[in-house]
Amino acid sequence: MNDTNQQYLDFLYEQLVYQYKRYVYYKNIDLPFNSTRLNDEIKILENCAEMYKNFYKKRIEVIRKKLTKTHNKNIKSYLTLDVEYYNKQYSLRMEEIDNYLNKLSNIDIDSITTVDLGNISPVINYNVSELILTPSLFNLIN
Repeated sequence: MNDTNQQYLDFLYEQLVYQYKRYVYYKNIDLPFNSTRLNDEIKILENCAEMYKNFYKKRIEVIRKKLTKTHNKNIKSYLTLDVEYYNKQYSLRMEEIDNYLNKLSNIDIDSITTVDLGNISPVINYNVSELILTPSLFNLIN
């Protein structure tokens, strides 16, 4: 695991949680000027959430490349007896990644701090565990 990536993810997560708390605070108070302030907080929160999602999208591209490289190595190996098995496994992994990207794009602002985006699927998490990152303070600061 790369420490720089982990530190960057922790930074993004802390900023996201902090901004979410500000958003909830301004959403719950009732002041005359609050609507413009709330709109500003929502924009900042959306920007933080987008940066957080983009981090995971970039990680998914790295995982996709690694799985493709492994797949190509497996089907071109002279030790391979059943190419169909590797093709099927590869297509299942790519389907899991596509489902994860769909989940990632559909996540809303109210639940982004409580959903573990580092959990793709059990098989992918096991196969590329060195590329899977979860914020260090996940569920500790929400």
